[in-house]
Amino acid sequence: SGIAWAMAVCKVEHRPLFDAIATAAIRRPTPLQERFLANFAWACAVFEKADGPLLELITVPSQSKITEFAPSSLASVTRSLWVMTYSDDLSTFLLPGSSRG
Repeated sequence: SGIAWAMAVCKVEHRPLFDAIATAAIRRPTPLQERFLANFAWACAVFEKADGPLLELITVPSQSKITEFAPSSLASVTRSLWVMTYSDDLSTFLLPGSSRG
């Protein structure tokens, strides 16, 4: 989202707006573009946290399309998840269908 990205650049954290953007994006009938996901993940990472709808927005659509991401988008999403201290094993995110063990 351009709004979330601009807010992150200006270091203006407004969690209700980020949640509203995430909730609206999750409900969209069409798939989200990879650039949107990468930019939104970066914006969330600026504030070093994501949970609930923010994390769902970033991870769920990304998992199903991860093999189609351009290298720059893949790097952006992965770095953003790392910055947000994503509590799950990143290999689970990067390799859909892999099991933990």
